[in-house]
Amino acid sequence: MGENGARSLVFLARSAQIEPGTDESVQEFHSQGLLVNGRVNNMANVQRALNNKVTAVRPLAGVMNLSMDPRDTRLANMTFDGWQTAVEPMVRGTWNLHEATSMNIELEFFLLFFCFPGIVGQHGQANYAAANGFLDAFVRFRQHEDWSPLSLTSASWAK
Repeated sequence: MGENGARSLVFLARSAQIEPGTDESVQEFHSQGLLVNGRVNNMANVQRALNNKVTAVRPLAGVMNLSMDPRDTRLANMTFDGWQTAVEPMVRGTWNLHEATSMNIELEFFLLFFCFPGIVGQHGQANYAAANGFLDAFVRFRQHEDWSPLSLTSASWAK
């Protein structure tokens, strides 16, 4: 993104710690102070990230929710925590980003990323499919309200 003109990026991550074997680009984000420790499903973390990094000189152009942790498990064997691990960052995280930006920030983009199996279903991913169903409805909601998000589907996603 930086190569294409983005000058101010903030990444809200479950952990702002760099683990061994972490992708080179994530290491670069960390070295530039662009990672903010916190979970997107916690509104206080979202507001802190926006308040600390967004200014009149560096306005927010858009947001992306790339949360994904399907935790493949048969529905009959799935625990509540297993369900929440997949659903909460995608559903609550998306809603938090919407709430934090919908009142006074005009975004150029609101991107949501999810995978094809979330649409057509895949054995062991009921939680992920439910979260993707929310994202699909959320895109329609924002379009109805004349906020133009873009929802991207990918057939595969690598960590």
